[in-house]
Amino acid sequence: MISWFLEGANVRKVVRKVTLRLVAHFGEKQHYSEQEVVFAYTESMSNRKYLDFALAMYCSLNEFGNIQKKYEILRTQGQYHALIGRYCFGGWPRFNTQTLIDYANGKLNTSPGGH
Repeated sequence: MISWFLEGANVRKVVRKVTLRLVAHFGEKQHYSEQEVVFAYTESMSNRKYLDFALAMYCSLNEFGNIQKKYEILRTQGQYHALIGRYCFGGWPRFNTQTLIDYANGKLNTSPGGH
């Protein structure tokens, strides 16, 4: 239970910080490249523990599939989206860049974990 809460808090932090950094540096796009995500994540976060969530959030399905082995990512992008949806969007896994931007800017009032 505590590990789920901590993971959720950290994922919400990734959404808030990395989304704003990506938009500030690269503009608003449907998907970002691996290099763009790694740059924004490194600039925003103190460790790489949740880089896999960021890559799953912002990279295209094709690019994510290509980099899974490189980063030793075991979950599918769909599994990450389900978790991110649960942690940030009340269980709704179908978010996009605009949804992430709205969440990062505090415009969405969702309850973490769907509670």
